[in-house]
Order: sequence, then C-alpha cells, then structure tokens
Amino acid sequence: MIYTIQVSNHPNAGARIPSASVEASWNTVYDGHIATAADARHVVDDLSLWYRHIRAFRGRNVGKLWYAVLRIKDR
Repeated sequence: MIYTIQVSNHPNAGARIPSASVEASWNTVYDGHIATAADARHVVDDLSLWYRHIRAFRGRNVGKLWYAVLRIKDR
C-alpha cells in the first residue's frame, strides 16, 4: 500500500479549521510503499518524537485522513 506522510511544527496545525499559514506548514516527508498498516502507524508514532504534528494518508492524494498524531498543546 502507498502512504503519504506529512509533518508540521506549526502550533495550530492540529486545529480543526486550518488557516492558510497552517496549510503551508505541512511538509511531505514520505510518499511511497509501506508493507503493512501497522508499519505505517509505527512510522507516524516514531516521527511524533521529532515533530509536533504528523498525519498520514493512504495513497498519494492528501484527502481523507488515515492516521495522525496532532498535539493541540505542548506538554
């Protein structure tokens, strides 16, 4: 299966209604095959150690959110 994984450190990237600056802050870090859905979730969870917000989509299109780690407030 193909997955697209994006990251953002913008403080409001986890908001329900994003602004233009939030949308521009998302960077694609991976766009390709991952063997299993569990492996894809593991990648997202690992990236959460380095980035505030991570989101993953199945396929190459940024459409329906498949899995994400979105932090509204810093710890």
